[in-house]
Order: sequence, then C-alpha cells, then structure tokens
Amino acid sequence: MKLSEFSAKNPFLINLATIFVWAAGVTAFFRMPQDVFPAVDYDIVMVKAVYPGASAQQIEKLVTQPLEEELKEVQDIKQTDSASSEGLSLIFLTIEEDAKNKDRIVNEIQRAVDRTDDLPDDLVDRPVVEEFRTRDDPVLEMSIAGPLPQLELQELAKRLKDRLLEIPDISDVVLRGYDEPQFHVSIPPDKLSEFHLSLTQVGDALARHNVNIPGGSVIDASGEMMIRTSGEFQTVDEIRKVVVRANDQGNPLTIADLGDVTLSHERPSVLFRADGKPAIILMPTKKEMKDIFVLRKALDAEIAQFEKNLPAGVEISILHDMSYYVKRRLNVLKNNGLIGFFLIMIPLFLFLSRSTALSAIVGMPTAFFAAIAFMNFFGYSFNLVSMFGL
Repeated sequence: MKLSEFSAKNPFLINLATIFVWAAGVTAFFRMPQDVFPAVDYDIVMVKAVYPGASAQQIEKLVTQPLEEELKEVQDIKQTDSASSEGLSLIFLTIEEDAKNKDRIVNEIQRAVDRTDDLPDDLVDRPVVEEFRTRDDPVLEMSIAGPLPQLELQELAKRLKDRLLEIPDISDVVLRGYDEPQFHVSIPPDKLSEFHLSLTQVGDALARHNVNIPGGSVIDASGEMMIRTSGEFQTVDEIRKVVVRANDQGNPLTIADLGDVTLSHERPSVLFRADGKPAIILMPTKKEMKDIFVLRKALDAEIAQFEKNLPAGVEISILHDMSYYVKRRLNVLKNNGLIGFFLIMIPLFLFLSRSTALSAIVGMPTAFFAAIAFMNFFGYSFNLVSMFGL
C-alpha cells in the first residue's frame, strides 16, 4: 500500500501525526540554542613556541626542528607545515580526515611536545598546543579604555575577566593588549665594574631566589602533607633584598646596592586604541550548545555592574557583536517565511478548491516544523548556516 493511499484511508491518524509534528516543531523552535556557527573541528593543531631575541635561523635550528622530530612519531598526521620567524616558532599539523579518535591524536601531540627535552632553557614558556575549532571563536569583542597607566588598565581588565568567567555559559576570556607585568632590574655598568661582577652572576643570584619547586610529600600520623619550595618574587622590595654575594665578614651585597628595581610590563608588540584612548580587548568565548542571546544578556548585566566602579574617563565598549548577525538572520528567516506563506496562499485559494488549498497550506509549515524537530533531536542549533538552509 502506498503512503498516499494509506493516508487517505486513515485521516485521523495522519491528522494526529500532523498535530504531533507541529507541537514537536514549535517546542523545538523555542528550545534550540541560537549560535553563530555550527560546532566544527578544522582538524588542524598548532604548536606555538616563543623564544624572544632569537633570529629566524636560531628558531629553526633550536626550536622548530627538535619539535618536528618528536612530532614525526604521532600517527594519523596528514601534513606538517612550520614557520620560523624572529622569536616565534609555529607548527601546523593537519589530522587525517578518516582518523577515528581525534582527541587521542591531540593528546599524543601534546605528549610529544612535552617530551621534547633538547629545547633552549630560556624559552619564555613551554610550547603551547592549540586546536582550531569554531567553538573557540569569540561571541563578541569588547574594549576597556581610558587615560590610565598601562598597569592600572591591565588590573581593571583582569578584574573584568575574572567577573566574566563567573558567568556559567562562558568557557574562556582572551585578552589582547594585555602585557604581562615584569620586574625590571637596572644596574649601571660602573657598578658592576666597582664590585667586579658580571650580569651573569647577578642573574644567577636572582634565579636562585625566584623558585617554585615541588618537593614531594611527607606521610605521618596526621596524614599526607605536600611539600613545595615557594619563593617567587611578589614585590619590588623582595628583589632589592636579594643577596648577590657576601664578604668574609658576612657583609652582604644586595641588588639595592647595585641598581634600581621597578615594576613595569613587557614591551608591547601591538598597541590597541578605542576612541583614541589606550585599550585592552576582551574576547569571551561561550560553551558549546549555549544560547548566544542568553549569554549576551548575562554579559550586559555583568558589564553594567562593573561599570559602576570604574574610574573617571574609563569606558567599556562593545566592538564586534556576533549576536547582531544571528538576530538579523533570524528576523530574515521569520519575515521571509511569513511573506512566502501568504504569497503562495493567495494563488492556491484562487485556482484550487478550498479543501485542496488548505491541505497544501498545512503541508508547508508541517514540513518546516518537522525539519526543526529533527534538528533539535540530532543536537543542531539555529546558526547562520542552518538558518540559511531553512
């Protein structure tokens, strides 16, 4: 029996199924999260290493090549591309399309990077492994700008980041224009000559006092206690009191005797401005399958609270809001659906019988709601791509 014949002989069942599809579609329409783009993994992993002051040739020899040698052991890598420039090494790994467990491959890449033991000792940090995914794209960009010293502006940006991370739907907040605080030790050459010292000796003294080393654990009757040697510098005075050496009488020679110590920040490579004022950019990213409009509402509320305690002249501005494009595309979908529905309804009633025209009209939204119900069932979202298809 054909489907059309079965439907004609069982109108009650078909009408009941139609009502069910409408109810499922309407429910799914209001429950489906609204997003910018669908969650897509590009199957590209980047390994990034920073080595300030090194030339491109040194980066290639000392950083890029040792990393590539270890990464050759990782299976299911389709292609490896690297770029070595002054102070920076970038390696891009393309994963095979038919690889079954891509999370395992990313973990193997991380382990390969971690076991690379012939890298320079003075790297800024261990190489970073990043996976390119659409879920890591920011939902908006905002700036905090004002006529403040860089360190004060950075402190405000750090506080705002901590507040935004308390929002449940936010996974991370990336800062741009945020230069890490640094202690600058300035020692005149004549002081080094006077005390017969070299910069290497001063650097070694600072390194011995600036440590944070795990020391294992101790188990006694009261339980297990973790031991850690924590002596990282926190203030300028701590550095000034560092003893470089002492004479036979025990008189110490400290950093304060040699030069000056100031709290500053690393030299910026890019300067950010908003309305002509120094600015720091914050880019929050949301968790997967979370509604972008719900998140934007929570962000507006948190920003409004934070703005109440800002110094005079400091402003928070929204620079690039992706929810605007989602809202505009959703309005286009609604308007085009209504206009198209009425434009088709008019000729149907003019040239067909009323019952036939009504059946055709009911079939159109039924197909539409069925598509939305299936999208919700399979975990899709309303985004710029799926709405274009609808």
